[in-house]
Amino acid sequence: MAFPEWTAAIVACVRAYLPDAKAVRKGRRLVIIRHAGREAHLVDDGGAFCISFDAGDGSTTMSSLVDRDRRDAFTVRNLSQSVNARTRFRVSFSPDSLFV
Repeated sequence: MAFPEWTAAIVACVRAYLPDAKAVRKGRRLVIIRHAGREAHLVDDGGAFCISFDAGDGSTTMSSLVDRDRRDAFTVRNLSQSVNARTRFRVSFSPDSLFV
């Protein structure tokens, strides 16, 4: 998959679980998914497709995921589940919120 198809697939999978999630394309190499005050940045760094998450204050990267070579439907599905899990975990620390 090329970056535009990869990001569209990630966004579609995220919205399947979080319908109110917003996605904004910022140029050819960046898509930002926003939900409940949090962001996931999908970036084409020239050699890999990366997803990074802020630490909560919006200025520090907490963690990131990388798709260097597969870029297929299986990997997209796994990465989007990680985005969903991180977003739901950050919205509430209640164990009940993890299983919506």
